[in-house]
Amino acid sequence: MVETHAHTLVHRLLQLMPSPHLRASLQCLLALFLASPRPRATQAKTKSEASLSRFLNRYGWPTRKAIQTTRQRIRRVIDRYQTAHRGRLPIVYAVVDLTGLEKTGKYQDLALALLRQIPQAWRACFKIRVLADAGFSTTELIPGAQTLGVEVIMSARCNRRLADDTSVQALTQRGQTVTLKDLSIPVTVSA
Repeated sequence: MVETHAHTLVHRLLQLMPSPHLRASLQCLLALFLASPRPRATQAKTKSEASLSRFLNRYGWPTRKAIQTTRQRIRRVIDRYQTAHRGRLPIVYAVVDLTGLEKTGKYQDLALALLRQIPQAWRACFKIRVLADAGFSTTELIPGAQTLGVEVIMSARCNRRLADDTSVQALTQRGQTVTLKDLSIPVTVSA
């Protein structure tokens, strides 16, 4: 089922491209993402690095339409799943990785802004877990996610301070519930 929906989505995204050249560039990029956990333009077999760079940085391909099409397709898949599924709430993992963006200014709360876009109906039908990196401010992300009713699993620096001024590194027992410095919500630490 997922494969059929993915195939349909890719076909629709390719049809949005205004020229055969842009269609081929997008197809090449998608193939790179599927072929490697760390895709690089140098691995491309059908397009040059410069061509892929121009596609991502210069050409006016319909980004907004591509995002809207992807969202609509995902909503359809989830809505169909909701009507057919019974029993325990399935877990949906929301991966928030904005490592390429500096965590200042308007991007400081971007993770929460993205999480707020998850429809309320989905939050009621799924157990949502957010996977995030330590680059996010735990003092904003964890309470904000909790307000939205989602769990957070995130990495933490080993020198992160606890409320009692010891470090996470000093913890000896896996699964301890602790309070981080500058965060009033208790968290469970898994070393």
